[in-house]
Amino acid sequence: MTIDKISIDSFGKLSNLEIMPASGLNIIYAPNESGKSTLLSFIKFVFYGTRQKKVKGDMTFKEKYMPWSGLPMSGSIEFTHNGKKYIIYRNEGAKNGSRRLEIKELSSGMLCNISEPGRHFFSVGEKAFSDSCFVTDIASITDSDDDIISLLSKSNVDTVSYGRVKEVLEEKILSLSSPKRSSSALSLLSKQLGSENSELISTSKELSRVADVLSSFQSKEAALRSELGELDELLSREAQAGRYFQYCELLSDFERESENHEGLKSQLASLDFRLSQADEKSAFFKFGFPVKWIASGLAIALVAFAFFGKNAFVTAVSALGAAVSFLAVIFQRKNRPQSKEGSPQLSAVCSALERQIELSQCRIDDIKASIMSFEASNPDIVRHKNLNEEQRNSFTKEELNGIIDRKERCTDELKALESRCASLGERHAELSLKADALRYSIDNLNQKICGVNSKLEVYRTALSILESAFCSMRDEFAPRICADAFEMLSAISEGEFSALVANESFEASVKINSDYKDVKSLSGGTKALVYLALRMAVSDYLSPGESVPVFLDDVLSAFDDGRCARMMNALGAMSRSKQIFLCTCRSREAFVPAGCGNASIFSIGRKDDNNG
Repeated sequence: MTIDKISIDSFGKLSNLEIMPASGLNIIYAPNESGKSTLLSFIKFVFYGTRQKKVKGDMTFKEKYMPWSGLPMSGSIEFTHNGKKYIIYRNEGAKNGSRRLEIKELSSGMLCNISEPGRHFFSVGEKAFSDSCFVTDIASITDSDDDIISLLSKSNVDTVSYGRVKEVLEEKILSLSSPKRSSSALSLLSKQLGSENSELISTSKELSRVADVLSSFQSKEAALRSELGELDELLSREAQAGRYFQYCELLSDFERESENHEGLKSQLASLDFRLSQADEKSAFFKFGFPVKWIASGLAIALVAFAFFGKNAFVTAVSALGAAVSFLAVIFQRKNRPQSKEGSPQLSAVCSALERQIELSQCRIDDIKASIMSFEASNPDIVRHKNLNEEQRNSFTKEELNGIIDRKERCTDELKALESRCASLGERHAELSLKADALRYSIDNLNQKICGVNSKLEVYRTALSILESAFCSMRDEFAPRICADAFEMLSAISEGEFSALVANESFEASVKINSDYKDVKSLSGGTKALVYLALRMAVSDYLSPGESVPVFLDDVLSAFDDGRCARMMNALGAMSRSKQIFLCTCRSREAFVPAGCGNASIFSIGRKDDNNG
């Protein structure tokens, strides 16, 4: 891959700048604060945007490189990749929403749907790019990057990022199980499970309490119903006795009315007899009385004639006749029957008595009908006929009123209890349904937790396998990198060191005489040399099948003149196979070694510029 043209519209202090780099070594020579570092940062901006990680204590990328003019950061880069020419145009304002990225294949003019051009064309992310072929701080490469390790493992196959896979797996594990993340699946499920378990315990306690209260109320209700049954039994017996007394009253009425009926009939018979006697006396006085008296007088006269003779007979008859006539008149007046007006009165009384007898018979018939109806509707009345008076009247009036009052109170209490029991029953049913729903939900949560744990086991197993594979990869590529870096190190140090070793974090040690020394304990120039050699070795493996450009920003400042010259010769030799950009403010580094191939020197900015 080679960069063919750099066009900066506005970026930091640079504007309207156009550079046509060579395919080999490109030396950008200019004083400090001329914009050399800004130019390299523009290249990174075009390929990776502005999402670079902020360094603690430093400004953000936008704060550092937003144009002074207030215009958005913008510009383009033309380059060749795998035999095709492309152009990337990027425009980004101060606000996050004002962004534009356009990638076009120049030969066809077609737009490319690529969201991360740096990863697509350099085969690595921004961090790996900065730690390998974009060198601004020699010693900054202190840990291995997943993109670098993946590429170093097999340089002839597609990139498989160990770090990205590891990051995805770790993110999956953390998203499922991290207790520090409130949004993790296990945290959410455990929190929900704990909440529902607490709610189930609370619901169960309330359900138990409601069940106890409901049971107590139901017991009271049963007791009240039993008491009401007993009271009803007492009142039923009392009512039965009352019906018996009603029956007795009917019988008494029947007996009294029958006696009254018989009395009326007797009175009527007596009046009828008197009326018949009155009629006989009237006939006697009318016809029989004078005859009797005359016959009596004649009998006396005959006796006198027999004893006293004719004269005496005549005298006696005369005297007797006169006496009899006198006595008859007197007796008749004294003992004559009632007047003719007395018989109608007796008849009226008899008629009245007959009407009363008829009415009495009607009452007797009604009472008899009532008795028959009562006996038909109360067949158990016969049982009470055998009860004595004490048994029939088991309660006094006060006792009976007390029973009735108690029944009313029991009825009211029972209604209140029934209402409470109904309400508690509904609450009990509601709590039971809620408890069942909670148990069902808890079972589901436990199943989900089991599912999450199963996923965690899979992810942890995959991570373990990945880490094991990664260790194998490190063991494979570390000697290779060290061998390539040691070749450059030996050429530049002229055999000062006999061996170079580095671990997966690029912590290097060099062998001096017979001892290995940690590079950190050596001089700044030696440390810069070792790490530069490691970076250059790593950069050779980044893009499978095609080299990627290397960008060096003032990396030779710690070298002495001899090492600097030898390094420039090494860079010149390397530029035959890859494009190199070297920014420097020193004239010794601007020397282009003879035979280094295609090389160019550029000068940007002015001496009076204030930002680089």
